[in-house]
Amino acid sequence: MEKEDRSFTIESCSTRKTGGRFIADSPYTAALHAAAEVCHNVKKCKNFKLSIRETTRGSKGKVYDYLVSRVKINRSIELDGKKVHFKNRYQVVSDK
Repeated sequence: MEKEDRSFTIESCSTRKTGGRFIADSPYTAALHAAAEVCHNVKKCKNFKLSIRETTRGSKGKVYDYLVSRVKINRSIELDGKKVHFKNRYQVVSDK
């Protein structure tokens, strides 16, 4: 049996960006996608709190809270003959 994709949205964020739709198989993966979206155009986006709500049809709408930190990395890989360079990585930890 395959895992079904679930949908999530940003309920609240300390950087004041809410909304969006993130499709993932777990809340953790959705939080990683949301963190990348929140920090895309923000220069000083180092540590923040993120709450995401499940919006899948038939779900209870549970809210998941996370602490997110952006970590600088210097990593390159070759993908389909092209060199891809990664500058940042996001660490997501559950905030209970």
